[in-house]
Amino acid sequence: MDLPHAPYLFFMGVGDYAIIKDKYKAIPIDYYVEKEYAPLARQIFGDTPAMMAFFGQLLGMEYPWPKYAQIVGRDYVSGAMENTTSTLHGTGAYQNARQLKDGNRWEVVVAHELFHQWFGDLVTAESWSNLTVNESFADYSEYLWLEHKYGKDHALAYNHEAMQGYFGVGNNIAKHLVRFQYDDKEEMFDGVSYQKGGRIQNMLRQYVGDSAYFAAMQLYLQQNRFKPAEAHQWRLALEEVSGKDLNWFFDQWYFSSGHPMVRLKYLHNDSSKTMQVVIQQQQKDKIFHLPVDIDVYTKGKPERMTWWTRSESDTVNINYEVQPEWINVDPQRMMLWEKQNQQDHQQWIAQARFAKNHIEKLEVLEYFTGKWKNDPASYAVLEKMLKDEYAGTRKAVLNLLRKGTIKSTPALLAQVKTLAGTEKDLPTRAYAIDVLALEPLPQDLALFSAAVKDSSYSVAAAGLEAMARLAPDQAIALTPSLKDDAKGRLLLAVKIADYLNKDTAQAAEVIEQFRKLQIYDRILEANAMLYFANRLTDLASFRKATAMVLEAHRILRTDLQGLQTGIMSTVRWMMKQREIALQQNPGNETAKEQLKYLKDKSGW
Repeated sequence: MDLPHAPYLFFMGVGDYAIIKDKYKAIPIDYYVEKEYAPLARQIFGDTPAMMAFFGQLLGMEYPWPKYAQIVGRDYVSGAMENTTSTLHGTGAYQNARQLKDGNRWEVVVAHELFHQWFGDLVTAESWSNLTVNESFADYSEYLWLEHKYGKDHALAYNHEAMQGYFGVGNNIAKHLVRFQYDDKEEMFDGVSYQKGGRIQNMLRQYVGDSAYFAAMQLYLQQNRFKPAEAHQWRLALEEVSGKDLNWFFDQWYFSSGHPMVRLKYLHNDSSKTMQVVIQQQQKDKIFHLPVDIDVYTKGKPERMTWWTRSESDTVNINYEVQPEWINVDPQRMMLWEKQNQQDHQQWIAQARFAKNHIEKLEVLEYFTGKWKNDPASYAVLEKMLKDEYAGTRKAVLNLLRKGTIKSTPALLAQVKTLAGTEKDLPTRAYAIDVLALEPLPQDLALFSAAVKDSSYSVAAAGLEAMARLAPDQAIALTPSLKDDAKGRLLLAVKIADYLNKDTAQAAEVIEQFRKLQIYDRILEANAMLYFANRLTDLASFRKATAMVLEAHRILRTDLQGLQTGIMSTVRWMMKQREIALQQNPGNETAKEQLKYLKDKSGW
């Protein structure tokens, strides 16, 4: 090693490893893994040479070091660390072949740590206060790689998820991206330095344009190679290349805190042939200056304009000869803001017709979740999106249906059944099976049984849970053969079969054992407990069991492994069973009381 590098990036790893050799051009690339993972190392890390080529081309600068190694270490305190030429990964990188069938969850980490070899290692942060020149770039590299490999929709879905992750932590709003006051350096490794910083890079790229943005990256690296740097040096490189003054941007995004919280209102005046878009900023203490792109759709064709917000409430006047069908604010969905979009129902239908990207479509589905209208136009939207070319959009529709908040039509169910048998994206196929399992039919048993044997954990899990509803004895019989290789969602489905096998005569004991579980274990077994509760006829025991599950559901801040949605789906299935029982016997008091309790307690 004859090149200078930062002392905190020295690293030594020692262990009994298999070394899988790869290369990019003349640069050796090695993957150090425990021997049992040697056959899978290329599936986990094998995109590294392609990433090296892509990032080198994008930055106008090849990988700057003589070699690259990636090693997995146990009991590591973090996800991964970008030591110069040698990235250390935690054991989260390890996945077996069945997990990898559902997608390599470590792919973005591999991209992130590799990008650090330029941003973080070649040029490193001047101080922890300026951590953004390491982590915001590396966070954004994940978006860049996904956009390159999988397309714009996949990258936008990831961008949206990262944005929601930043919004979801309340104290993030008070933190500056570059901050000089902190009690411990670990405080800097948060959703502001990572997710917010990455989204800010996306807005910068949109504002100055691709050519200037990536040329500025190259200039920044050239000017500061083998040196520490801070955010102002990144600003100066951008200004030199783009010719734009960016002090306003850095003042509000790098050296200040928060983000806009906007309400979008739309006013029509047919007599004057004028439409107004009102952009109201509702956050306290500051106003953000933002260049906001707006697409005006007339006869299905968009015309773009850009409006600068400069006050608490800005009004954009749009004159027209033919009234626009849809006004699309921030069409690229790059703005880091929390948005209330007060479109009327017809504008949402228009958005569904004209939407060009996944996030625009996702917004339509979120609107429908809260304000569903049982009209042909609304169902036509779902049928169209179930045929979308992007699997994430199809999956989002299925997720809406599997929650049970919208009743499926025969036409929708026919589409879902096709996806349950033919969908190539396996987690999406699992969701299709989940929808069928809301009201499982005997003729679907063969499909469910085949799914249980699938090599994908998600598909096998969905099949087993569907069988637990339609043919519980068969699900119980299949479970012993699945236990030795059950991970992720399949492990949760196996727990369902375990609870089905419990003796209802011992309900008090089962409920007490569930209550004594550690909170995390109780959450993991919550959906399984509902299957036990479903078999109980004693109303007091039924209430105790379901109440504890619904409490676990409320504790969940995120949809951990799909548990929130799974619980909602199972409760709705339980309601449907009791509705059917009452249709067959209106005098069934047990079914009547249990149905009322489920509706009252869940609010669904």
